[in-house]
Amino acid sequence: MNQRFRFPISIRNDLNVSVKVGDKIQRGQPLGQISAKSMLEYDVAKKLGVSAKDISKYIIVPVGAEIKAGDVIAKRKTLLSERKIISPYTGKILKVLPEKGMMQIGLSTNIDKPFLSPVSGEVIGITPNLIEISSLGKTYKAIETGKDFGWGALSVLGQWGTVKLDELSVDQTEKIVLIADRVNNAWISKAEALEIGGLICAGFEQGESADPTFPYAFLTSENNQIDRHIWEELVGCKEKTALISPEEKILAIAEA
Repeated sequence: MNQRFRFPISIRNDLNVSVKVGDKIQRGQPLGQISAKSMLEYDVAKKLGVSAKDISKYIIVPVGAEIKAGDVIAKRKTLLSERKIISPYTGKILKVLPEKGMMQIGLSTNIDKPFLSPVSGEVIGITPNLIEISSLGKTYKAIETGKDFGWGALSVLGQWGTVKLDELSVDQTEKIVLIADRVNNAWISKAEALEIGGLICAGFEQGESADPTFPYAFLTSENNQIDRHIWEELVGCKEKTALISPEEKILAIAEA
């Protein structure tokens, strides 16, 4: 049975919100306009999954350098992968702020584009950091969650009880990945490098000290796997919008 759930959406610091509390919205409707300011702060620590004070180790362009959209400005190598930050804008590196984990970029041109809602529903709250939408969909109780909330189109990976590193590809980038089994640290490192939007699985393999940078949810499991009935339900939701909410310990699938 479908039910209402709270859907929080992070607000970028360059988003001019155009909706108000009480507005009914449709999926794909603009929530506001992204109008990039002359200077932006880019969250290097969060993007690379490192502590704020260590970001200078990973930044590969000096303060004062001119950069173009598409240039690599920071990267972090692990044994299995390499994570990169690619500048979305053309401009100049103004300052590095280790106390905040941020880098300041001065822009050469203005950026204007709409920010579209991923779901239909009603706006129930607006704060400096979030737009909250009440949406209709199916929710599942998680036995454990972690990191900040995440959302994206649901991507189904592998068959029942299989998890292979070569099954994870750029097709899953920025998506919420569903796996019936448990995962290990090697898989997580590759998922971080691909920058997936989140993970739904039966847990981490025993003995692994996993601490992924993306949000995750463990669903009720049998024999170290997601319950087959839940798995089959979720497979049918492929490409629908999924939300992982650590605060509420739920996974939600939006109807639209």
